[in-house]
Amino acid sequence: MDNISLKIDELSEAFFDLDLVKDYFKQVELINADEALLSLSDEVKKLQRMMTLNIRNEKLHADYKKQYEQKLIEYNSHPYIVNYNYLKNEVEDLLTQMKKIIE
Repeated sequence: MDNISLKIDELSEAFFDLDLVKDYFKQVELINADEALLSLSDEVKKLQRMMTLNIRNEKLHADYKKQYEQKLIEYNSHPYIVNYNYLKNEVEDLLTQMKKIIE
């Protein structure tokens, strides 16, 4: 049992030592340190809530939807978010491969 635990620890350490994984966590730090980007994210969430709250009011819902779509495009096209999404997909692929090997 200790051997399995040791192997799991080694695998975990090797995973977190990969440049790809380090880059992913650096990107998360950059996003969390960017006040303007965090504010934009909050604004997207607020507009999404406003669309939901005004689902019965066609005009208001359409207005909020238009604003939401514009802000979402702005958010998703930010270089930090573009890089984050790319790295996230790569890390997820790596984890899927590791899972298949373990199984």
